[in-house]
Amino acid sequence: MSFSRWAAALLCVAAFVFPATAQSNKGTIVGTVTDPNGAVVKGAKVTATNVATNKTGEATTGES
Repeated sequence: MSFSRWAAALLCVAAFVFPATAQSNKGTIVGTVTDPNGAVVKGAKVTATNVATNKTGEATTGES
């Protein structure tokens, strides 16, 4: 097998492997819940909604 065929085969494999590993169904939302005076609110219920699917997720804030 010549070098150009070897390089083309390697490029094809990389084109299919790397995009698949880059996909993820996980995400992170980071922020701080504060009251009108700017104090951190501990134990606040937070709801995130995916506007495309209308699916919601809930969490409770911690100390940090």
